[in-house]
Amino acid sequence: MKSIFEHDLDLYFLGPKSEQRQFLSETLQLVLNDHIFWRRNYYPKDPPAIAYHKVYGEEASHFREIFYTELFTLISDLKLDVPVFSPRYMAHMTSETTLPSLVAYFATMLYNPNNVSSEASPVTIRHELEVGRQFARLFGFDDSRSFGHLTSGGTVANFESLWYNKAGLYLPLALELAERQGDGKKGASGPDSLYS
Repeated sequence: MKSIFEHDLDLYFLGPKSEQRQFLSETLQLVLNDHIFWRRNYYPKDPPAIAYHKVYGEEASHFREIFYTELFTLISDLKLDVPVFSPRYMAHMTSETTLPSLVAYFATMLYNPNNVSSEASPVTIRHELEVGRQFARLFGFDDSRSFGHLTSGGTVANFESLWYNKAGLYLPLALELAERQGDGKKGASGPDSLYS
């Protein structure tokens, strides 16, 4: 019997000709319907917050007209971007997004998590920490003593690595300063040990 991860890698992608478009459409619709159902049934006796006359009124029609105009402008612009999905394009480190990551990203956006604290996002923080442990195992570290978190991209990750490197460089100095007595004149190892 095959492992859950033992599949033809082609099945993980939409495909350069959108070969798996029906699967993606069905999956995104399933995720969206599930989210809508969850909202409608969360305290189902609560009244609607947006009045139906607003939803179907003249102002709503005007809003949707502007919305669709801007949306079509955006998706037209996006088509001028690099076709990283095409096998004809292999000039950059970017490649096509996998179906699992695309659907998971779409699903997660609907819940608008804010990974600041476990009180604000208990589920996605748990997933984020698990990814950090997976990376630790991938690189041969003990995942019970490792920590990691997800960033918005490579630039933030690079800035953070520089910050951690600087913090590690000044750690001995910070520890020595923390051990100094109240008069600030000498520490456990003396002032000459600050930079040694």
